[in-house]
Amino acid sequence: MAGNGPTILITDDVKVNRTLVRQCLNGYDYTFLEADNGLEALATVHSQKVDLVILDLLMPVVDGFAFLRALKAEPLYRSIPVIVNSSLEDAGSIRHALELGCYDYFIKALPRGELALILPLKVRNAVQWKRLFDELALKNRTLEKEINAAGKYQRFLLPKNIQAKGMRIETIFHPYLGVGGDFFDIVPLRNDKTGIMLADVSGHGVLPAMITAILKPLFRQYIDETESPQATLRNLNTDLLILTDEADYITAFVGVFDPHWQRFTYANAGHPPPLYLHRAGHAVDILKATGALLGVFESPEWSTEERTLSVAADDRVLLVTDGMFESRSGSGEAFGFESLERVLRQQAGCSLKHALHVLWEQLQDFTGRRFTDDVTGIAIDFVGEERCVVSG
Repeated sequence: MAGNGPTILITDDVKVNRTLVRQCLNGYDYTFLEADNGLEALATVHSQKVDLVILDLLMPVVDGFAFLRALKAEPLYRSIPVIVNSSLEDAGSIRHALELGCYDYFIKALPRGELALILPLKVRNAVQWKRLFDELALKNRTLEKEINAAGKYQRFLLPKNIQAKGMRIETIFHPYLGVGGDFFDIVPLRNDKTGIMLADVSGHGVLPAMITAILKPLFRQYIDETESPQATLRNLNTDLLILTDEADYITAFVGVFDPHWQRFTYANAGHPPPLYLHRAGHAVDILKATGALLGVFESPEWSTEERTLSVAADDRVLLVTDGMFESRSGSGEAFGFESLERVLRQQAGCSLKHALHVLWEQLQDFTGRRFTDDVTGIAIDFVGEERCVVSG
């Protein structure tokens, strides 16, 4: 008699065995389907909703091992649990069935009384596992949709087609989970100045992305009011102490470029220091500026210093988040700051776009395109009074 609960597919080439299994499960709210070989069972799985398969191994046409192999090879059906009910009791057969992905295994030689006691428990556990798996899969699909939507929103917040006088800018933005805690912004200021921020919120996923969404309007407000990287970071720290939890922290680099005086003023809040390439001589400096993380320390414990650098036309600066130089190869080796500096030097004579493209390609080759953190980079060429377009 068909029930309204989970559907169980009993697959065995001997009808009396299928009947015995059904009898042991009488009184439970199950719907039963039957198949007498693996091929028929696969056709049933493809055409009807099946929550559990009870499977014999020795069958004609397609045996149980082949059925398991085919079922687990299909992403849509591999979550269906399979309980093997076989006369094969040797360790090799049991191990092979488990390696192919069966959920449980029991021997047909069990006395009927023991079977009537044990089988319902095994079935209940398997059905419960399938229900929990389906609930989790549904939640994961919902979360994936939300992450994709959040990723689109986060990318929308990034600057596009911004005019920056005296600079040419190229960017890399690669969130580890489609949405993440890396964020950058480029803001036009008075008297042709430009404000730049690169920030990294601890963690991955939606919550760090929400914090980056808060950073954008706050950064724009404070950099416009003060035109000071140091003051901007101080104000951001005050706000983030209120907005973030104790476990959250943010690293950030803020710079302001004045094209008329050819000066780049910057401050750092615990962020990796940028690399500065002098086109004349190809010397590379590290733009060191000490500063505490944002969202952790209150004043006066929180502080950062502000520095000003005189730049020359065609000099280049590279800003990155730690996800870039901490990315690892398959053997566990980190990409490292030295690799960033090497690529910066090697590509000194190339266009900014080509240089950043080479860096991204080398990083992907090094990691095998497997990342465990968000990766963001901003490369800048100082080009005098020319107006250039920011691109990503």
